[in-house]
Amino acid sequence: MTGVKSKMLKIKHVLMLALLALLLMTGCTETDAETEETQSPDTLITEVAQTVQAGIGLTASAMPTASPTAAPTATPAPTSTLMPTTAVKIAAPTLASVSACDMAVFVSDISIPDGTVVGEGDAFTKTWELRNSGTCSWTSSYLLMFYSGSQMSGPDSQQLTSDTILPGQTLDISVDLVAPDDAGTYIGYWVLRNASGVNFGLGTGGSPFYVQVVVGSTSTPTATSESETSTPTATTAATTAPTATTAPTATSVPTSTPEPTAVSDSGDESSG
Repeated sequence: MTGVKSKMLKIKHVLMLALLALLLMTGCTETDAETEETQSPDTLITEVAQTVQAGIGLTASAMPTASPTAAPTATPAPTSTLMPTTAVKIAAPTLASVSACDMAVFVSDISIPDGTVVGEGDAFTKTWELRNSGTCSWTSSYLLMFYSGSQMSGPDSQQLTSDTILPGQTLDISVDLVAPDDAGTYIGYWVLRNASGVNFGLGTGGSPFYVQVVVGSTSTPTATSESETSTPTATTAATTAPTATTAPTATSVPTSTPEPTAVSDSGDESSG
């Protein structure tokens, strides 16, 4: 019996709790309905507008603001610097400008003009004719100096002259050289040096003067051609000598031999 009673009490408590919950729900519903009834339409519109505006504000604040990005500026391509083109030309080296005291002018090549063909290892003498175009005399203290290029076994320096070359006078300058052993074209540059040890050359710019030879094996045929051409000239002189035999034309003297007519006269006399 006690078990049945306890169960009945539990059911009763549950029913009471359910009824209480139902009453609470009904009261809340009525309160809400009264509150809704007391709110005017304008109030509802205002609340709705505020809700919508707040929602828009939240949406706008939630969206990231796009920061303006500057358009990339085009970096100009580096301009290539055009290098000046220079003509390929071998120019003679120049010396520092000297005073008007010591200057020279090239007159001519006395021997071994430019491009002369010489044999490999042949010895030769190069001679220039220069004029003293400065205001100072060239004395025995002046030197001929090798400057650059192919020295061709020439000396580093040698005495320029044993005399005194006055301004305006010319001087033949010679140097002994030996051709290189390899075929090719060789150029050697030379200058003058005054008594103070200052180098000078041609003109105010002091340009060196030079010797240029072509080393090869064609120098021998040129020598033989000269000997061959000289022989025929001698024969022509010999052939002109017989032209002097026109002297026999003077043998026309025998035409004056009318003397035989005298013989006829003597014959006539004898016979007579």
